[in-house]
Amino acid sequence: MYCNGLELVKGATNYMVPLKLTESLKREIRSLNRTHACETIKIALLYVAPGQWSEAEILSNTPSDTSLSYRNFVQSLGWPVPLATFGGFTGKLERDGSDGATCPYFSDEGIEVAFHEVTSMPTSADDPRQLKKKRHIGNDHVHIIWNESNHNYRPETISGDFGNVQIQIRPLEPGEYGIGIYHESRLKPFGPLTNGMVVSASALPDAARATAINGHRRVLQTLVKAYTHPFVIRQEMINRIIGFCILASVCIKEGEFGAAVYDMLTNTLSVVGVEGGGSADSSLNAVINQAAPDAVLYPKSGSAADATKLALSEAVDEDEFDFVLGQHRIAQTTTAAAGSAGTQPSEEGIGKYHEAMSLFTLMDRTKSAAGREMLRRWVLCPLQTLPEITERLDAVEALQEARHAGALADIQKALSSTRPVRTACIRIQTELHLTDMEALAQFAHAIVKLHQLVASMGSVPKLLRELLALDQSVFAELGCMIIDTVDFDTSRTEERVVVAPCVNSQVDYLRDRFERLDDVLDVASADMEQAAGVPVIAVYFPQLGFLSSIDTSRFLCTPGAEPRLDGWVLRFQTDKQRYYKNRITKALDESPGDVFSQLHDAEAEVLVELQGRISARRLEIVRAAELAARIDCLQSLAAVAAAHRYCRPQIDEGGCHHIIQGRHPIIESYLPSDFIPNDVHLPGEQCVHEDAQARGGAKRTLVIVGPNASGKSVLARQTALAVYMAHVGSYVPATSATIGLTDHIAAMGRATESLAHRQSALSSDIRAVAGILEHAGRGSLVVLDEFGRGTTPIDGTSLLGA
Repeated sequence: MYCNGLELVKGATNYMVPLKLTESLKREIRSLNRTHACETIKIALLYVAPGQWSEAEILSNTPSDTSLSYRNFVQSLGWPVPLATFGGFTGKLERDGSDGATCPYFSDEGIEVAFHEVTSMPTSADDPRQLKKKRHIGNDHVHIIWNESNHNYRPETISGDFGNVQIQIRPLEPGEYGIGIYHESRLKPFGPLTNGMVVSASALPDAARATAINGHRRVLQTLVKAYTHPFVIRQEMINRIIGFCILASVCIKEGEFGAAVYDMLTNTLSVVGVEGGGSADSSLNAVINQAAPDAVLYPKSGSAADATKLALSEAVDEDEFDFVLGQHRIAQTTTAAAGSAGTQPSEEGIGKYHEAMSLFTLMDRTKSAAGREMLRRWVLCPLQTLPEITERLDAVEALQEARHAGALADIQKALSSTRPVRTACIRIQTELHLTDMEALAQFAHAIVKLHQLVASMGSVPKLLRELLALDQSVFAELGCMIIDTVDFDTSRTEERVVVAPCVNSQVDYLRDRFERLDDVLDVASADMEQAAGVPVIAVYFPQLGFLSSIDTSRFLCTPGAEPRLDGWVLRFQTDKQRYYKNRITKALDESPGDVFSQLHDAEAEVLVELQGRISARRLEIVRAAELAARIDCLQSLAAVAAAHRYCRPQIDEGGCHHIIQGRHPIIESYLPSDFIPNDVHLPGEQCVHEDAQARGGAKRTLVIVGPNASGKSVLARQTALAVYMAHVGSYVPATSATIGLTDHIAAMGRATESLAHRQSALSSDIRAVAGILEHAGRGSLVVLDEFGRGTTPIDGTSLLGA
């Protein structure tokens, strides 16, 4: 076995390094081969014919016993695969034909599903219980039951410890099917199918399969301790094997390797980086600047495998990659080009690993969770058209004006009291939660306050003015209705939604009777004790009614001491208590009756009415939540602009970029007094800026030269960041700025040299630039940091000209 392509920093030579095939390495490779590359799920598929009840009858069904609609359903769930020759997941079905010739199977890029379809498994005449079939069905967490009998399928029909989720499908009218969902109480709900739904024949197979998959995942997440996704398990195994490849068999000699690579191999550092002309820089900033954008920075450890984790991320070759944000196509490379000491927007999210040092966290001064999520989307999806960008900038400018400082502070305070309501609007259609009631009440009053504050600002831009189109009386009525109807203090104590006093006369009457129930029980206890001649306690159980309780420990040990209880009927007993019904308890059952259940029923009627009134306004609530989140984003951008002295950029459709006294937003936040601003002038083809005229027309390329540590990379990054921020609708860190409409930002940072790469730094640079130029156009901004490092001055200039 060999480790191919260990590329050294000096000489860029490839070696075939033989590995010592140890037992540990063999064991790791065998384990990797046994671990599936994607998620695997097995699901039971049962057919219940008309008149069938028992487990034996259901398991004995054959294909000839099934209906045409069932067979069509099975064919639509997936496709049949031959067990004898199929190389994928078969749900532990035997390949020798003892479990049938085929099984239904489904797969996509991340999952394999094998269906244990009972009728396709051989039915044994010698085994009436069909234990061979049950061996597979009984070990499946999820059962799909096609029920054509005239009764409901009982969850305990197939005995065993599994079957945690059961999806029952019953044919109704032609082309329609009723759904019944059973799952253990400790499992949280899942979908898309829910209990009581009616589904069309065309939608049934996909919906049933998706529900079964989600149910299986929910079982694993809830019931299986330390469950780990197969992707994670395989990644850990591959990490260990690569640790063998890179470290276990390499003889390290200082002088053959670059200093940074030597440090990594000898000190088990996770980050490899070479600054300037090749000298190693161990500072934290240098390490972060040269790390791959999605690489995790690990501390030193004693494990050789830990030392290779960064090499794994580098081996993916993320020096240049493209992704689409909104309607823009943006080429995002390393953090050196993105312009932050931490991570920048990526496909996985913003600042996934080092969000404390990201552009997003710098711009994030939102006051609500919904506002933060919307701002996250804004940063990930920059705008493309001039009107949209101008609208955002107008709104930020209005909020930043000095005369609106008081209104801005009040807006921030009102937004701080809001909680996410989108989920509450969905959930409230089926059930009421106290947290949802509190969130909606607070949100309604916050919207009324925001409406008043925005109206007090006078003439405001469109993005703020849209909030004024809402009818604030609707939200004032909604908030008052919730607060007047729900007793929040008592609800928190009883952990349920309780109706407030003076809302409904019937509720108040029943609550008063329930509160005076102790007096009624005391009188009844005295009457029954006089009749029985022994101590008796009257008790009340909701739904069971009133009972008389006698302590049996007083007379069980004494023969003849048991009292005569004529007309008393024993209902049940415990070790020390007996509970009876008699004339007095029956009278109490009539009046006051089951008062607790009556109270809950009366409260339920009030709450159902409240639920309906809130549900009728859900679209207005969702719209208001979106507008409030938008205002939160705009005030965040305004607050950041005021705090860091940003300026409003002028957006130019000619594609020119002129930035006066520009600054790097991240670095400036750490070095506010020491940062030296710079000017950047990149005229477009039709640029009328005075600087472009003075310099003799459009010059589309700007070459930055200077000594090491003079700020060349920072200038390149801050330019790209200023363009990016302007397209988000944010002010930019400069004294003044003209930003051209840009449809593509392509950036390439310093080449990352690593043993895991199979090419030189120059070839990596050329590859990255070729990919950038393939997608770049006239509206693109291309930022190259140290392209062609390692070439002679003449070769480097020639490459740039080409």
